[in-house]
Amino acid sequence: MKKLSPILAFYTVDGWREGCHKCIELLEFGGLGHTMVIHSSDPDIITKFALEKPAFRVLVNTVAALGAVGYTTGLDPSMTLGPGTLGHSIISENVTAKHLIQIKRLAYELLPIHDIEGNKVQVQDSKRFSSQTLKMEAKSIIEEIEERIRLKAGNPPVGSEQKPYPMPSHGAEKIYGTGITEEQIEKIIKEFQSQLPNK
Repeated sequence: MKKLSPILAFYTVDGWREGCHKCIELLEFGGLGHTMVIHSSDPDIITKFALEKPAFRVLVNTVAALGAVGYTTGLDPSMTLGPGTLGHSIISENVTAKHLIQIKRLAYELLPIHDIEGNKVQVQDSKRFSSQTLKMEAKSIIEEIEERIRLKAGNPPVGSEQKPYPMPSHGAEKIYGTGITEEQIEKIIKEFQSQLPNK
């Protein structure tokens, strides 16, 4: 198993094929999906060696500890190395800031299954969507989004004529709400104030 101490496990095998099987055994024992390294000058052996191993970082002719974190290999610099689903993770690469960013995507239909009348579209008919059509559709969607934002904010459309707020009329007794007069409002206020504790 993994040992964070100066202990080196050393195995001797008969040929590179047996070495492959021993590596798989070791990964299955304590390291599925993580990292392994091979030192070789034969490109065919390196490829064959790497393809069947249950590790997502296969390093070639470098120091394993430094190569895995990207120092000698050009992999993304990281001290957290994803072992993928083999090691019970969803990430099989070096974990970086990009894995902490959530990206929202707006994707337009490019290959419709049915046309506007509901008829199935043939494969060659899907080419009828030109870049100009897509631009027009995108514009109408942007306009709809802007309209929804405007309605949610309660702002009038830019350039629309705004009617001035009605000015209160003087002289006649004003009616507020549904039939209550200014005199009744004054009476309510006085009753409320009379119930307040004196300071």
